[in-house]
Parts: sequence; structure tokens; C-alpha cells
Amino acid sequence: MSVQVNVRGTDDLAGLSSHLVQINTTSSSASACNFDGMIVFSQPLSLHEDDGKYPVAHLQQVAYEMTIDRINSPYRCGVVVDGKRYGVALATYGDNSSKEMVESIAQSLTSTNNTGFLLGPYSSGLTKMMSPLVNDAKRLFVAAGSTQTPVFEGNEYVFGTLGPSQEKLEASIKALAGLGAKTIAVVHEDGSPCYVPYLAEVNGLELVMEANAGASPSSDDLDPYVKNLTTLAPDISVACGYGSYCGNWVKSMRRQNFSPKAQLFATCTDQVKDDVGSDVA
Repeated sequence: MSVQVNVRGTDDLAGLSSHLVQINTTSSSASACNFDGMIVFSQPLSLHEDDGKYPVAHLQQVAYEMTIDRINSPYRCGVVVDGKRYGVALATYGDNSSKEMVESIAQSLTSTNNTGFLLGPYSSGLTKMMSPLVNDAKRLFVAAGSTQTPVFEGNEYVFGTLGPSQEKLEASIKALAGLGAKTIAVVHEDGSPCYVPYLAEVNGLELVMEANAGASPSSDDLDPYVKNLTTLAPDISVACGYGSYCGNWVKSMRRQNFSPKAQLFATCTDQVKDDVGSDVA
């Protein structure tokens, strides 16, 4: 059963209830189960199509809903804790892909003893705003949409499901350095440069440019960075961003005829194929 509440997170942060946009409990078939109570997992997430992190956050939400339906189905009838049977519920708060919103939601969730289990939003940049607050409150926190080490380092109550983000590029950059690449550049969305400076150093590459293009930049926003790279002519160009970022990067590359020896992408999704066409593998 899904209960939809037509309320979106606003700038009014006085009450957490104003940000609750969706509660997922179970399918109607679970009525055969006799639950002694519900265990609620709370999370901020980008739920609207105009949110920058929506494309992957939506998939994350669907995965959670499928898991809840499975756990609460007559096949499982929830989970047993200390001899009692509990169903699982998910309370989702719209974060608008905003760091400030995620931080405010986290502060509200950890200010009450009624919230014991939390899930993270999509992207390491957003999750970093939440993990220290949740850890200090000693709440169990699964950051399933995050890969950056700072999200987890020193936070004993924060757990992940993915490998470290530097592994995404490590093998590619090492291989290209072995083939003779000497220079590298990275332009990234607001957040981390995907460990490119570190990987450049350990592979003996000269980092000729590292630039932060801000949050959810358009292809027009990326034009100045691509223009700069046409002059610098790095052997390796790295685009690191979320959602439509990589598609916008390719559009800008095409407009300015920028074609490095190697173009690497990090954190992109299959959406880039829809954005720029079938020639992107």
C-alpha cells in the first residue's frame, strides 16, 4: 500500500512533517500477516523530475519499494525481533537535491528518539551533509547512494553498499598512463572531483585543470570549461557528475569540437545515451 501526500519540501523548515511526501508500507496482500508493529526507515530523496539527482534517486526509491513489498509479503510477513513480528515502512522526505534541505531533514530526524533507522539520499555530495549528524546521534544509517570515503570515514554508525568511488576510474587512468598519457583534467559537478587529483599523482600524470562547474550545470554552463580544455589539450579529460551532467558535457564538446585522446566519465547513468545519441556506448 502506498500513501501519496501532495506536499513538497519548501523553504519552511519549522516542521519536518511539511517535507513528508510519501509513505510506503506494503502491498495489500500483506493483510494476511499479523504484525505487532512497524519498523520505519526514514530518508531524504529527490522525488521530482526537476530535481537534479532525480534520475538515479528514482531508481533507488523503486528498489526500496520492491524490497519492502518483498519483506512484508505473505512469503515473509516482515521480520522477527525479540519474538515479535514487525512490518517495514519507509518514510520519504523530498530533499529537492539540496544540501541545505538534506541537512535540515537530518537535523529534524535525529532530534527525536522516534527515528532509529535512516537511509541516505542519492549522491555523495548530499549524503556528506547527513552522515556526521546521524553518526553523532548514534543512529544506524545506510548510505546506499554514496561511494566517497569522507561519508563513512570516522562514522561508525554509517554503512554503505558500494565500493569506493576512486575504484571507478583507477583502472582506466592507470591503463592510459601506461599507454603514454602525460596530462589529465577534470571538470566536476558540485561536490568531489572523483579522486582525479589523487589518481593523477599516483600515476605520474600532470593535472592541468580541476574545476567545479557547480550544481546541475547546463551544456551552456559547461561551455567555458570545455573551451579552456581545447587550449590546454589534456591527454585525458574526465567529466564527473550526476544525472544529465555527462550528456550536457558531450553536447558542449560537440559544439566546440573538443576531442581529447581519452574522455572518461564518472557517476554517469544510461541517461547519457538518451541525451546525446546512440554513438555513446
